[in-house]
Amino acid sequence: MGIESTSIKSILRIRPPHKDKSLRVRDKTVYVDKNSQEELSFLFDAAYKSDSTQEDIYRNIEVYLDNIARGINTSILAYGATGSGKTYTMCGTSADPGIIPRMASDIFGRYTETLSVLFKVGIEMTYIEIYNEKVYDLLVEEPVSLPVREDSQGRVVIQGVLEKKVRTEKEFEELFNKGGHRRKQRKTLLNTESSRSHAVVTLFITLSTDSTMVRTKINLVDLAGSENNKRTGNEGVSMVESASINRSLFVLNKVIESLGQGSARIPYRDSKLTRILQDSLGGMSDCALIVNIQGDSSAETISTLAFSGKSRKVKLKPQSEKIAFNKWTDIVKDPRPARMPIRGHSASNTSLRPVYTQAGSSMGYGKKSSSENRAPNSSEREEKKKHKKSEADHTLKKPREKKQKVAREYKKQSIEAILEIVNSQDFLRIKSLPMIGDQRAEKIIKYAQKNPIVDINELLQAGITKKILANLVI
Repeated sequence: MGIESTSIKSILRIRPPHKDKSLRVRDKTVYVDKNSQEELSFLFDAAYKSDSTQEDIYRNIEVYLDNIARGINTSILAYGATGSGKTYTMCGTSADPGIIPRMASDIFGRYTETLSVLFKVGIEMTYIEIYNEKVYDLLVEEPVSLPVREDSQGRVVIQGVLEKKVRTEKEFEELFNKGGHRRKQRKTLLNTESSRSHAVVTLFITLSTDSTMVRTKINLVDLAGSENNKRTGNEGVSMVESASINRSLFVLNKVIESLGQGSARIPYRDSKLTRILQDSLGGMSDCALIVNIQGDSSAETISTLAFSGKSRKVKLKPQSEKIAFNKWTDIVKDPRPARMPIRGHSASNTSLRPVYTQAGSSMGYGKKSSSENRAPNSSEREEKKKHKKSEADHTLKKPREKKQKVAREYKKQSIEAILEIVNSQDFLRIKSLPMIGDQRAEKIIKYAQKNPIVDINELLQAGITKKILANLVI
């Protein structure tokens, strides 16, 4: 099913082992004994105990892939104290991959396979880290600090970052692994491989036809963990890194708090992290927060849980960011640019008119007859007006008819492609259609097993509602 968020979605994950009874999970609520007299409670959209699997967590995230066809940007963030399991959740291992490799596998697999029936699919990626308030490109051999600026449309961009074209899952895996090895890490008392930077993998997915294009981005963010220097044993460089990490996370907290309160000023510019994630946090994109904690009632755990509570107050209004036209959700538009009049002249003065010539003359340069030299009478003027109107109507009718023909052709192609997918009875292909979840996919397969689905009416009978069809078909 598609995502229509009203707030940042929060998912809790407890790192094993969990033996401290002062922290308990019941359904979607976490209870923490602050002291012998006070119990705190925190509500989540989903809450997982220490026996959760990578697949459990990913199941909550994969539905955001529907946003690709809808043209809506998405951000997934892993948040928590140092050593709480954020990098494991996002990256995982070769034997048990995390969210980033699982999402890449689905994008290059079933989603590309399905969408390529209707579109030419292009995928690019960037991989950056924010280390000591400087931005570095992890896809280049010798990363240098890159400036963060606004483009002409007011969007925040990282100037000079490499957007690498990626064609296969294997190519992505190679780039992702190389970038991961370049990321800053250091051993602390709490974590043998502590990430010293925030890392952001961004996938740009372009869906295009001969005349239309929509570009969607997915930010996958592994945040560095907040640190207590006494517990981590930080000194020297580690102390500087820790101060930078804690400061940027403090600003992230302030941004989330300000957004939740509806404040007039949001301090995005106070850190590079919040500046880069501005469009993700500000409500124009879909956003999910994976909250990683140790299974205890420490101050770090309570602080992390409190941050999640603030994030759920942030209201989201995700919008489609279309470069031209999104075939899933929009109407066909004439791709040709409108003709602009010459500067200083009106459009009527610059339009081309047909040249009428007398028989025997060349392009009107022959001698004019006496009837051509005299002024036209009223009936001739009226006839001339009718002739011009007829020409204008004919001129306007042609592009309109062409657009209507293109629209009909696209609609026909869309329906044919959808019919081919649903009749394949392939669960993953059907489920990768926008707004189609597990139950609806199963219902469609059961219907198609009885008889092939041949038209829109049968699509409706198979369980695809009119609302879903409006998103699938022009």
